[in-house]
Amino acid sequence: MQHAPPREEGELPLPAFERLANATWALSRRYWRLVVVAMLLLLHVAAFRGVADPWARALLLAHLGLLILWQPFLRAEQRVSVAQGLILLAVAGVVMLRLDWWLLAFWVVVIAGLVGGKVYQHDAKWQRRCYLVILAYLLALLAIVILPEIAPRREITADTRRAAEYALPLAFVLIALFPAERESGEAPQMIDFFYSVFLMLLLVVVILGSFTFMMLRPSSYIEALTYTVFITAAGVLLVGLAWNPRSGGGLGVFFARYLFSIGLPVERWLEVLAQLMRTEARPQRFLEQAVVAL
Repeated sequence: MQHAPPREEGELPLPAFERLANATWALSRRYWRLVVVAMLLLLHVAAFRGVADPWARALLLAHLGLLILWQPFLRAEQRVSVAQGLILLAVAGVVMLRLDWWLLAFWVVVIAGLVGGKVYQHDAKWQRRCYLVILAYLLALLAIVILPEIAPRREITADTRRAAEYALPLAFVLIALFPAERESGEAPQMIDFFYSVFLMLLLVVVILGSFTFMMLRPSSYIEALTYTVFITAAGVLLVGLAWNPRSGGGLGVFFARYLFSIGLPVERWLEVLAQLMRTEARPQRFLEQAVVAL
């Protein structure tokens, strides 16, 4: 990203387009919740219209533009380079030409991962609750609208889909009504990448696991999804208990010790000892080479 050059005294006023861009950026930072609500609303309408609808693809392009204003990776006051512009153009081309339900499901999983990575990066409780509501909405949209379209058997009724179409937008009203709290300038750029990737992989496991249940046994979509969610939750719980048990220790401690010991002289000397044990049978020679390596 290339930083916009600072203005000097006596410099001509900024062009109208650049002034508009700066004003848009300032408003998007001040009213970031409205940007998120508009972004989710466009995604909501596009998902219910269907991937084959040309208007849905156009709405997803507008959704992508709002996502760029909200996204936590790049600063909005920086100029987009040629390479980044080409990437955005490629994404827009894929949306317009190759959009299907699998791609839409992948897109929602990515957004859910980004939102989940921001949940615990805020000290203000209302901001955390806001992102939790956004995450809950994305998961509901994924489970009720998108996944049934790619499941082995489509079992969500039209009444359920219609009820979700009018009930899910209540989350937008809830997000807009949350009390406003002051957010630091760096807060929109903070994200836990490890947690985001973990959440994305967890959603992929749930999606593919539920489809596997439906194919291996005669179970409905809701039943297979419920089984997969509970099994995955139990597995995550067991891993969490083993990683950081109440009594202390756990896999987390051993993993941290391993990371801190990588590349240390002691580890390299132990590797030399392991090689000597395989190649040297005489104890005297083994001891001499071990002392030399030390």
